[in-house]
Amino acid sequence: MMTILKGVVVPIVTPLKRGNQDKIDEDGVEKLCNFLISKGIQGLFPCGTTGEGFLLSKETRKELASLVVKKTRGRVPVVIQTGCINTKSTIELTKHARDVGADGAAIVSPFFYRYSLDDLKDHFVTVAKSVPDFPIYLYNIPGNTNNDITPELLKSIIDEANNVVGIKYSHFDLRRIPEYLGCLGENRAFLTGVDELVYPSYMLGACGCVAGNANVFPEPFVRLYDAFLKGDYIEAKRQQDLIIKIAHTLKRGAHLCYYKTALQFRGVEVGDVVSPQKRLNKEEITDLYRKLKSLGLPLENPIC
Repeated sequence: MMTILKGVVVPIVTPLKRGNQDKIDEDGVEKLCNFLISKGIQGLFPCGTTGEGFLLSKETRKELASLVVKKTRGRVPVVIQTGCINTKSTIELTKHARDVGADGAAIVSPFFYRYSLDDLKDHFVTVAKSVPDFPIYLYNIPGNTNNDITPELLKSIIDEANNVVGIKYSHFDLRRIPEYLGCLGENRAFLTGVDELVYPSYMLGACGCVAGNANVFPEPFVRLYDAFLKGDYIEAKRQQDLIIKIAHTLKRGAHLCYYKTALQFRGVEVGDVVSPQKRLNKEEITDLYRKLKSLGLPLENPIC
């Protein structure tokens, strides 16, 4: 039976050696995985947008995938983002994810160039059929890729590749959720990738979220999910309000240095970002710490 993601899934940042952005920090990977699992998250999602996956070489992505599976030790599902700009590389990384023991792969739309719906369908179906017994999630972030996975496209892909078990949707259009759910049918997952819309997405039928801000503060995401399952919608809304404030403070993931710096405040060292991404200066670090502290958030390592 294929694993279906649900609950709070974290698209983990990639721990890199301080001063060497080409080298994965194995200890950092283990510490980050342990930190998140100890807080009650339900899945890990390496090599995605938040994980700087598109700035890493294929070999580095393979190394990271292997390490996360190894360090997680089956405690929660691990779904590797394996999408690349071309079909051949996507198949290569997807087969690698299967071979190292991941619980599935997520495939972002081919990016930069624009493709027809038929071209996109051929791409996804070809990748899925290359690993016929391995769970595949589609990853739709049209604002970044320029290629939208419409509900109709999703349905046509599922009709030809039954190992496509869900979709992560990173866009603010809530109207799409019922349409996606209608195409997915039973025993498949709809996961929101917009942290500010986790609660309303659950209300519309989402079974989980893939939440970048949960790298740093998984607690409100877990509390929101637990409250929603219990029918405590007042508490769920309260946690959503806090998540919105966190997302605003951490710049909504637009600059991954905010996540990596804030993780240092929590005692988790994950190194620097890959160039040419923004880096924070001392004044910005101090300001970030002050703003997070003002929200009453747990900051175990006051480095400022």
